[in-house]
Amino acid sequence: MPLHEKKPGESAAGAKRLQIVGPPYGMKTTVASWLAKDGHTTIIGLPGERHTSILTPNENLSILLFDPVDVTNEKFDYLKLWNEVRSETARVLRETKSKHVVFDGAHKAWSTVVNAGAQVAERSGNKYDAWGFPQKEFLKWFNQGIDSPVEWVFWLAWSAKEKVDEKSQKRSIYPDYQGQMQQTIVGEMNIIYQYIEGGRPIWQLRQTEDAMGIGIRTAPEKAEKVPVRIPADWGKLKEILLG
Repeated sequence: MPLHEKKPGESAAGAKRLQIVGPPYGMKTTVASWLAKDGHTTIIGLPGERHTSILTPNENLSILLFDPVDVTNEKFDYLKLWNEVRSETARVLRETKSKHVVFDGAHKAWSTVVNAGAQVAERSGNKYDAWGFPQKEFLKWFNQGIDSPVEWVFWLAWSAKEKVDEKSQKRSIYPDYQGQMQQTIVGEMNIIYQYIEGGRPIWQLRQTEDAMGIGIRTAPEKAEKVPVRIPADWGKLKEILLG
């Protein structure tokens, strides 16, 4: 791909790719209904995500759901399911006319690809490599959204408190993936922490000691003006991201 010179006013690469993480019952799925007020939105409930269906479809909000996963079936084909996630993701991103596409339950997608990786190892007779198939495939899946022509792409996932390092007992908030994948995803895109305070959703936009896996990227001359937290307000967040 040839080089091009960035023009004044051109949005930063990745500014419109966001991951919103937070604890369960943090109203993350509701984000899709807020986005729908700003343009047509498609939300995809990933396999194992149980709460996407709480939303009500309307003329500005399309809701796509995978069939329930039978986790009690020891012979369930997770590799087939993962391939369906990849192919359906490609189809939606290619065919949609939506302004926003939201993947709900990205942490569930991680569980699916980990189980798929275990089946790949078992069927090939090789030793299971936790950072082989799962990591490569998960990043390929994320890149489907990152590199798509859709204007805005979001991933919703749980957050987790992880050790800052092996020697420290301090814990900090990261997306709820495993090990190296947490660090990799933090390096790939804007990550916002959503939590409830006084019954209202709050968005944390900047890294703090207790939330090292959080933060949005913006031009250095604008970074100091980005607030640490704001009430969850899509209009305000969009202004910060694109300003």
